[in-house]
Parts: sequence; structure tokens; C-alpha cells
Amino acid sequence: MTTISTYQLERNLGYLIRDYDNLMKNLEMSFQDRTLTEDIFQSLKKMDFKVAERRCLEVPDMESRPVPLVLLGLTYYLMLNIPASAEVTDKVLMINSDFVPALNLAGDICYVTGRIREAELILIKSINLHESQRHPRLILAQLYRTTGNKHEALSILEELCRNMPEDAVAWSALCEIHDEMGTIQKAEDLLKAEIQREENNFGAWHNIGVIYYNQGKLAEAERALLKAYELYSGDTNTLYTLGNLYKLSGRLPEAIDAFKKVLETDPDDSRALFKLSGALYFQGKQDDARTIFKKAVEIDPSLRERSLVLGI
Repeated sequence: MTTISTYQLERNLGYLIRDYDNLMKNLEMSFQDRTLTEDIFQSLKKMDFKVAERRCLEVPDMESRPVPLVLLGLTYYLMLNIPASAEVTDKVLMINSDFVPALNLAGDICYVTGRIREAELILIKSINLHESQRHPRLILAQLYRTTGNKHEALSILEELCRNMPEDAVAWSALCEIHDEMGTIQKAEDLLKAEIQREENNFGAWHNIGVIYYNQGKLAEAERALLKAYELYSGDTNTLYTLGNLYKLSGRLPEAIDAFKKVLETDPDDSRALFKLSGALYFQGKQDDARTIFKKAVEIDPSLRERSLVLGI
């Protein structure tokens, strides 16, 4: 499918920070810890990781307090300092082995470091302790998907989509697995039923648009993706797929406009830079195409192999 993988989406900092923020808001804690949590998440949402780290390290008696410790562990994780995150998370679990945010973080760390069985057990424990959570279910579904247990992954995702029908990531994961299993019609039927139930569900419109695009039903795909864009104009994946659709249809000005809108949100999106360079090249703007392509390669060197297409 043309969407980026669900796990890539889930690693998107915005999704990750949102999930941990929602979890922490639902936990009982002291006024002091609540104030600290709100302060740290304000910094994390701004991607001010160094500020968040410094604020955590300034907390008196931090080594004996699970909340500031887990916030520090999350900050290190977002900074991609996995060893430091793991060390801090282990300290939290030594203080309280049932502290759900630390279990989630430990599950994330085990998964990204390839300790699959350990990740599975930790995530299941976290879900059992706090049943309404979204994040560990998505990661557990991805774990099952990557280990070949796709029916178990689908079971988790179908429940998520029933309970949280607005969750575009869960719908995307569901569609990707059905696509891999050759049962995409089942996903299409579920999405159509959801749209019948709630016509303003962004995730349903986006994902059915992707399905139509992959089936070559470009008119139906365009209608669905434009509806998704109308509901949520900030989603770069919808714009990216629209750009691909326009490019495939020979509508280069519209494709260029779509890719440029993606880059307004994320100037370092190598996918959009690469596709924009191609669209400009076929529009006869070879110099602009080469400049943009070189930027894409700086961000993602794996694109270098395609350089011959643009004569670079």
C-alpha cells in the first residue's frame, strides 16, 4: 500500500507524545507530580527535549519518584537515546513494577531492540492493568504482524476500530494487514460501514481512498481523499497520496501543489521531496528538479540509486 507503515506512523513523535500525555492525565498523582507532568509535556510537544530533560533532572529526590523518572525515560526515548531510556525505565519498575507508563515504555524499548517475547509479555501486562489504553494495543498488533501472527493482530485492531472509530492509525494498520493477507475487500467493507455510521470519520475516508488508489479506481480515490482532506487538512499522508494520484493522472500542476503542501508541514519529508522533483522534471523544470532531488538524497541516501532518472 502507499501509506507509510503503521509502525512508522506510530513512531511519529506527535502520536507517541499524545498517547503518553493522555495516559498520564488519567493517573492519580500528587499535585506536585501533576504540575511537573503538564510542564514536561508542554516541552515535549514543542520538541524541546533538552528543556524537558533538564526540568526532570532538577526534581529533588527524582531517583525515588516514579513520575519524574518515567518522564525522563520518555524524554530519552524521544531523543533516541534508547540505552539511557532503558536504564531509567528499569529504575521506575524497581520502585513500582505495575506503573503502567513505565511498562509501556519498557514494551516499546523491548520491541525496537528486538526482544519480541519480552515486549509481548510487558505490553499484555500493561493492557491488563489499564484496559482502555490505545498505544500498547497498537504496538502489540504490530508485534504480532511482524512475527506472522496476523489473525491475532487483526483481532486487536478490529476491537480498537470498534472502540475508537476515529483512530486513523488503527484503521491504517487494519487495512495494511488485510492487504498483506489478500483480504482487502473485508477492510473496504468495514470502512464503508463506518462511513455509513459516521460520515465525518477522517480515518475511514483516508484509508478507503488509499484502497481505491491501489485498486486503480482513481476517481473514487480522489473523492474519498478530498473528503478526508476536507475533514483534516493537516494530514500529510492524505496530501501525499493525492499528489501521487494527480501525478499518475498526468495532472502535474495539481501534483506539484500537493507535494508542496506536504513540505509546508514537514520540509524534510524525503518522500514528498522525491516525488516533487520527479513532477518538476516531467514538467520540464530540470534544474529545480535536480536541486530538490539532491535535498531528498541528503535526507535519505537510499534515494541515490534513483539518481540516473534525473541525470544527476
